[in-house]
Amino acid sequence: MIAKKSKAFACFLKVKSLAERETRRKIKCLRFDGGKEYFFDQFSSYLQTEEFNVNFLEQNSVTERKNQKIEEVARAMLDEKHMLKFYWAEVV
Repeated sequence: MIAKKSKAFACFLKVKSLAERETRRKIKCLRFDGGKEYFFDQFSSYLQTEEFNVNFLEQNSVTERKNQKIEEVARAMLDEKHMLKFYWAEVV
């Protein structure tokens, strides 16, 4: 979870590094929903220089349904254990 969209690039770099280190494989393709709100100059130029295959999905209904399911499960887990909403990000 990120507090500001401007932090997306830094978070992406951390996740990319962790994923590549754990899998010992390079990320070659990225898929995004139709929104480009996370793409600041720094992020866009990085994606171009690294030559990622970037796909912008026209319809993101599958992604939205998956996210909705994750939210429902997280809410149920918090309710079941009587936990504060403060732990939302950790549960998700």
